[in-house]
Amino acid sequence: MSLSALHVFCKVLELSSFRQAADCLCMPVATVSNQIKTLEIRLGTRLFIRSSRRVEATAEGLAYYNRIVPLLEGLSEADSMLSDTRLHPKGRLNVSLPASVARWIVAPRLPEFQALYPDINLRIMATDQILDLGSAGLDCAVRAATPTNDGLVTKNIVKIPQYFAASPALIAQHQFPATIEALACMPFINFAAERNSSDIQVLAFQGTSQRQFTAHSPISIDDGAAYLSLACAGMGVIQSPAYDLNPELQASRLRILMPLWRGPDLPFHIVFAQGRVNIHRVTAFVSWMTILLCDPLLASPTVQNFNYP
Repeated sequence: MSLSALHVFCKVLELSSFRQAADCLCMPVATVSNQIKTLEIRLGTRLFIRSSRRVEATAEGLAYYNRIVPLLEGLSEADSMLSDTRLHPKGRLNVSLPASVARWIVAPRLPEFQALYPDINLRIMATDQILDLGSAGLDCAVRAATPTNDGLVTKNIVKIPQYFAASPALIAQHQFPATIEALACMPFINFAAERNSSDIQVLAFQGTSQRQFTAHSPISIDDGAAYLSLACAGMGVIQSPAYDLNPELQASRLRILMPLWRGPDLPFHIVFAQGRVNIHRVTAFVSWMTILLCDPLLASPTVQNFNYP
């Protein structure tokens, strides 16, 4: 069975006309008719009911069309992967990014991406929620967490250090902590945790040294922007990457606590929907995103306001 016959069949069904299909495909009407007859003989069933005024698909023809269209689209996609789209990626690209990554890292650099890939139509879902790629219609997602074993293809990108920070008002209330024990006495804000207890376990690192302590957390939240806002309002200590803290540090709404100690590094990775790993527009975005996330400037505070009067 030739692919040409399948394309002819689809075009006849979509236009409900042998002549219009022939015109669209630049074929003689007789060729279109013969290909449909050959296909019907091969399948052993009628695909169309023909009249002098109209061509109408049979139930079997419509069911056959619904099955083969995704296959033809898949073949078309495979062909395009081997064409000039390798050098000039094009098409719709649906991605998910953590909200703070979209705001502070990606958005300022999007003109650069658009200049590099003008034929990619990029749709970004900026959210701190872990979305199901299939149901959300996503090609890939950048995630800031330890990869989960969910059957998706995963590419690890980078680990970015996190710093402890609090508002000047909270520091004035509890004094600037000089030890881990003093830090443990301050209230913390817990990010995106489901728990019943108000106590949380916090890890702190200094070089190869590691300390774990229990801290009180009066509030938990699952939104990154609100997480920062609560810290600025003096609700507690947070641990966050420098790129997220920098705007608040520059405005003196937050200050770094115990600069020699850090929270656990935040791992970034990209997950792919099934069959999307080697599509050129996806690989182009992943390569560009990797360069952005590996920028050393993301790992260091631009304002190191450690000392206070």
